[in-house]
Amino acid sequence: MARRRRSPYRFGTPSYARHRRAELTRRANLAKGRADRAKNSEARQRAMRQAATARRGLRQIPLLEAIGEYRSQLNQPERRIFDSLPLADKARELEVEAQYPEGVPPDVPDPFGSSVRHRSASWRLYYATRAGFRHRRAG
Repeated sequence: MARRRRSPYRFGTPSYARHRRAELTRRANLAKGRADRAKNSEARQRAMRQAATARRGLRQIPLLEAIGEYRSQLNQPERRIFDSLPLADKARELEVEAQYPEGVPPDVPDPFGSSVRHRSASWRLYYATRAGFRHRRAG
């Protein structure tokens, strides 16, 4: 049984994204080669599923890089709130930030409406960043 490789880098850092991209590219290429060499249909399908999973992971890397960039601009309490959010809510936070850089106008409906479970954390983070409590790092 092959041992799983463990990433030595912290999630959300540029070095993690580079490592993850290389790992997923390697997995996709190996799975594609296995699918090409497979003699029966089950092995071919399994290898193609593995290749597709790796390609889906590769498509998420730009989002992970953007999340890491956004996270690096938050101060410690806001980073703790942001880290507790699921990946989908982190992506939504980035979309809202890009769409309303000066703040959500009062006449616009709730941009976090579909995520009821984590809504309080999203709103807390968003309004903390809007209220002037965020101290962005220089650079």
